[in-house]
Amino acid sequence: MSSRRQFLTTSAATASALALTRIPAAFAAPTASPLGTVGAAADAPFALGVASGDPLPDSIILWTRLSILPQAPDGGVPNGTYDVDWEIAEDEGFGTVVGSGTVATSAAKGYSVHVDATGLEPARAYWYRFRALGVISPAGRTKTAPAAGQRTGLTRIAFGSCQNYSGYFVPYQYLAADDVDVFFHLGDYIYESLGVRTGTPLASPEPTDLDGYRWRWAEYKADPDLRAAHATVPFVCTWDDHEVDNDYAGDHGQGGDDPEAFRARRFAAHQAFYENLPLRTPDPMGGQLKLFRRLTYGDLVRFHVLDNRSYRDNHACEGPGGGGGRVISADCADLTDPSRTMLGFPQESWLHEGLRTAPTKWNVVAQQLLFSQLEQIVGPEQGRWVDGWDGYAATRQRLIDVFAEERVANPLLIGGDIHNHWVADVKTNYDDPSSATVASEFVGTSISSNGSSFDRYLPENPHILFHEYRYRGYGRLSLTHDEAICDFPVVSSVSGPTSDAFALDSWAVEAGSTGAHRV
Repeated sequence: MSSRRQFLTTSAATASALALTRIPAAFAAPTASPLGTVGAAADAPFALGVASGDPLPDSIILWTRLSILPQAPDGGVPNGTYDVDWEIAEDEGFGTVVGSGTVATSAAKGYSVHVDATGLEPARAYWYRFRALGVISPAGRTKTAPAAGQRTGLTRIAFGSCQNYSGYFVPYQYLAADDVDVFFHLGDYIYESLGVRTGTPLASPEPTDLDGYRWRWAEYKADPDLRAAHATVPFVCTWDDHEVDNDYAGDHGQGGDDPEAFRARRFAAHQAFYENLPLRTPDPMGGQLKLFRRLTYGDLVRFHVLDNRSYRDNHACEGPGGGGGRVISADCADLTDPSRTMLGFPQESWLHEGLRTAPTKWNVVAQQLLFSQLEQIVGPEQGRWVDGWDGYAATRQRLIDVFAEERVANPLLIGGDIHNHWVADVKTNYDDPSSATVASEFVGTSISSNGSSFDRYLPENPHILFHEYRYRGYGRLSLTHDEAICDFPVVSSVSGPTSDAFALDSWAVEAGSTGAHRV
């Protein structure tokens, strides 16, 4: 296999156009739209697009959120309750509709809609759309998971994270044309900090309450490349920190905020997260949103989706003024304290048990960060980044021990956050390079956020097999019963609305073996 090859032949412009084309109505003929708002978005009231997610063998979550003016604080939707029709069909022309209904939405829900479309067939494509205020939405395409135990020859996923508004979301143009079954978004879907794209800042200030987060989400969701990707492939989403506040830890904000006050901000962010994504989890109603969950694709792979943020202890050796992410000496006793946890002990137990009992050929842990140790001081002294797994080494070691001792079937980890592509061996003892490799890790670069080089630290980290920081893109993982192959589609630039694309080196792991190798 070529280490560098042409990534896609379908143009991104064509993919975006197809994903957002209006399909002739199978609904009753729509009436004239009552939307007379000056400056209304072209696809109002569906200016934030449509999406699907959390696929099961017999159902899929369908999503939309009504918006007329995404740049306005209230989205430009007059206060009220609105009926939204939906339908899902076996064909792109909606000739064979297999499900339909009507749901109500209101300001209390941020005008969002979540539909659990049930009674579907496993491992097949469907098309869906909505109608509200006399307007038919763009159509979306989705796909269900294979049935439990069903012989599944191939599953192709993609994964990505970190889409700061300072760059264009160009990689999504190519995801929309890619042939994948599902996309895992691993966090930093929005940034709470101000984003400026080609000199034009976001209209919304940094959010701290529900109205603020709703506004920020609407500005991101209006991006045409993001909408095209959502309309083409089902998403499975978890969060990292920027959906709330940079480098927060549980109820502890970066600036040492009062935990009770920060909890209110965090729960407001959770509510907005739910309202803007196709999540199967129940509406949190202003409280904690439970995101860790599993998806099983036939007899081939079980995905374990983690929440690395909500249940973690505060950062190691943090002073009274807070501090967030930073490199500290490895001598800090908190780093290896077994009473501290990144996941919370209930989530840890859930993960360990799910790995032990998985009936599939592969286990993929979908989480937000670089899992492997990353020594970030050159020389004899050792340094640890407290906001990542290095800051919660005991939690990491407990999971490594499960991989090593419980005969977990072919474990892989996928991650994001660090704005670089990485491939790494997961070791039983990172301080002993000769120790056993028990899993392989693939980390995708950012969609648009800037990357930084870690090249100077690579000699201190021999378990790191590959590192590339210059390009934005995502990861792509193909799984069969014989092997897993990961490559990294990237674009040359996100400084403008278009760019060429190509794929970096491919890496393989054979089933029944440990460790990745370049192919």
